[in-house]
Amino acid sequence: ILQNVRVYINGYLRDTTDIEMKRRVIEAGGRVMYTAAGATHILTSQQLNGGKTHKLLSSRTPSKVSVVRPEWVLDSILAGKRLPERQYHVVRDESSRTLLP
Repeated sequence: ILQNVRVYINGYLRDTTDIEMKRRVIEAGGRVMYTAAGATHILTSQQLNGGKTHKLLSSRTPSKVSVVRPEWVLDSILAGKRLPERQYHVVRDESSRTLLP
């Protein structure tokens, strides 16, 4: 389900723990990263701090990292397939350069 997905967990995760999310990601075929470098997804239940958000959105080479809520992992597992990230974004895609409300 999460093949080729490399997850970095950043901060607070609502209704779950980082240990549980790491276990679920690995069981679904993904990898857990211990730094954001090389990650395809950052899991968090809250917006990144201003510096991290600015770095992500203003990068000269826009990052392909999706900053998503942990529900994306859980819902993908329940669905039996990788779901589109857009409904789970904490930060909008690079083209809009804005934060979600």
